[in-house]
Amino acid sequence: MAALRLHSRREFLSLFAALAALAACGPTLAQVTRANEQEAIAAFFNSVAGEVSTGKSFVFAPSTATANEVFIGDDRRYERLKKELPEASDAVIADFLQLLDSPLPLELPHRLFRKEIRWSIAKESDLKQVFGSNSISEGWKTFYRKYPTATGLTRLSRVGLDDESKQALFFFSMTPEGLGGSGHFILMHRRFGVWRQLSTSMAWVS
Repeated sequence: MAALRLHSRREFLSLFAALAALAACGPTLAQVTRANEQEAIAAFFNSVAGEVSTGKSFVFAPSTATANEVFIGDDRRYERLKKELPEASDAVIADFLQLLDSPLPLELPHRLFRKEIRWSIAKESDLKQVFGSNSISEGWKTFYRKYPTATGLTRLSRVGLDDESKQALFFFSMTPEGLGGSGHFILMHRRFGVWRQLSTSMAWVS
């Protein structure tokens, strides 16, 4: 390929504008990654919809889970995931662990979920009001008054992806009032454009 030579500032600015316009025409890598994260999460919840009692709904925390929320008191994170999810690739585990250090506001488009699944994302101000209470019991009463059909509070992590977005790894937890809460690692596999659950492992139980 011949070297490109710009003979004037005007030519340089014209080229820069053209490249910017070309980049705007297609999705960025970050946008593609976010779409794959959302699709993997929605595919999982679509697959377990039948396990949710009629009339109940998922209420998601508004931000993604951090490493401390996922690995409670466990510093051997990589080794644990390799042992408990042997089908997970090194790449998907590495990406998952890296993303746990960068929590984001949760984004889940309604179009990805089956119509019969009822869900919402809680407001941060509501959760601060609920769990900032001096009484945990009173806090939960407030929570269920605000979200009367909730199964509890569901928290999700970012989704780790391998290099070709064929595997996805994420964490979700369900916390109701009292005991009975649990957290899980979910490994998904995409084949022919469709995400399916490959394996799971319990992260913790309360």
